[in-house]
Amino acid sequence: NPMDREEAKSFLELCRPGVEADHTDPLIAEALAMLDQDPELRASFESGQVIDARISESLNSIEPPASLKAEILAGMYAHKASADEKAPATSADMIAFPEQTSTKNWMSAFVGLAAVFVALFVTFAALRTGQETNTETAVATAGIPDLVQFLSAEMSNMKGLDKRSQQSGPIMTYLASQGAPRPDALKEVIRDKRTLGCVVFDYNGAKLSMICFKDDSYYHIATLDKADITEEIPQDPAFYQIGKQTFKLWQDEKQVHILTMEGTEEDLPELI
Repeated sequence: NPMDREEAKSFLELCRPGVEADHTDPLIAEALAMLDQDPELRASFESGQVIDARISESLNSIEPPASLKAEILAGMYAHKASADEKAPATSADMIAFPEQTSTKNWMSAFVGLAAVFVALFVTFAALRTGQETNTETAVATAGIPDLVQFLSAEMSNMKGLDKRSQQSGPIMTYLASQGAPRPDALKEVIRDKRTLGCVVFDYNGAKLSMICFKDDSYYHIATLDKADITEEIPQDPAFYQIGKQTFKLWQDEKQVHILTMEGTEEDLPELI
């Protein structure tokens, strides 16, 4: 039976960033093959890969204290000495199996201490990762208009499209029925483009529409009526980068538009 989306998600979560050997696993390979036909699944997978890579990088950057080994050994010896003092001596302890008792105490101490250090290590790593993520986010979005940051966040949390269609006509009709802006200045340019669908967001009480396209790659056009926006928009087209996503922001007489896709400024299609 063919793999469904939930099964694919489960196997994609096992695919480690930068580990090509994972791609040769038959089940992971089957799940990866579904990404070209499922933009939402691809977005979820790529987001997960970014998070996994960031966690891995943060963990690898943490160096244990130089005294850690000595402290673990000292703790184990202290635990062993305490246990030996409390345990009554028996003929087995003294003659037959002296190493067995010693090994058991040693392992018990090691497991207990190891568990403590692992817990501390994971807690420290989580806190450090959170601090780095917040710092990286603040730096990455500095100077970027709120509208672009809003669209980036909404795309990251998208659960699906409001309307699906491979033609722009039904999408334009749907947007009109929702009272959402349509990219009027681009309607002739996108008329023959292959679409995937659209979604309508609520931006500060106004409707922001986004149409999704599939050509050689996936890209999206978001539109907002200028009458519904109070923040200042650059007069000339401006480019911004958030994570792996590039955004082109511009305006015409009546509307503000954002063209976005995963890639660089040079990867954006020429629509205007």
